[in-house]
Amino acid sequence: MQLSYKLVTKTIANRLQWYMSELVSPNQVSFVPERQIHDNIVVAQELVHTMHRMQGGKKFMTIKVDLEKAYNRLRWDFIDDTLVAVGVPSQLKAIIMDCISTRRSPMGDGS
Repeated sequence: MQLSYKLVTKTIANRLQWYMSELVSPNQVSFVPERQIHDNIVVAQELVHTMHRMQGGKKFMTIKVDLEKAYNRLRWDFIDDTLVAVGVPSQLKAIIMDCISTRRSPMGDGS
């Protein structure tokens, strides 16, 4: 059933909130409740302002990289090792790995 899968993944997301500050670097804002996307806007504005004020004839360039598809390039063993390294309990880790590495429901109902 689609509903049970959504329930399991929502429960996993809620449990992982305890680990997200360890998994996500301080300069990233995604998936960490106390961080805001607006922080990145402020950082970008400060960077552009600083580059504009620099002197000495040097040229600078900023590049925005969209990493939305980066998840598709992660190896399952890297994710597994990371979950172990940050101390995710083994049962939760097993459910997470089942959810992301298979297309079937982790509840075993065949959906």
